[in-house]
Amino acid sequence: MNVNEIKQFLSFQAKALDCLEFLIKYDREQAMKTNQPAERTIVLKAFIDTQRRSLDVANLLFTKHEQAIIKDEKEQRVKVQAIKSKTLATITQQPKQNAENEEVGLFDALQGDANQ
Repeated sequence: MNVNEIKQFLSFQAKALDCLEFLIKYDREQAMKTNQPAERTIVLKAFIDTQRRSLDVANLLFTKHEQAIIKDEKEQRVKVQAIKSKTLATITQQPKQNAENEEVGLFDALQGDANQ
């Protein structure tokens, strides 16, 4: 998992909960203006509270392990780069044919195999 993705996710979730709280307040304000009852939001308030507590734990875990995750990400990038470099070296170090056979095309090579 990418550290930046985790940060973005946690931030987005917190903002989403802020939006839900705004909707509750807005509904109450509009209800007062129009003399209509506001929606019953006790379940939504409980959801927001539960989600905020969960995000607090997620933030705690992230903060606790952030440096180790960053280290693991760097090690993984180094491994991937080493594999890419090794693969590229293998491809570029294919044995060269002698000068007279260098221009033999794929079709000619296949035809030669078929005739034998």
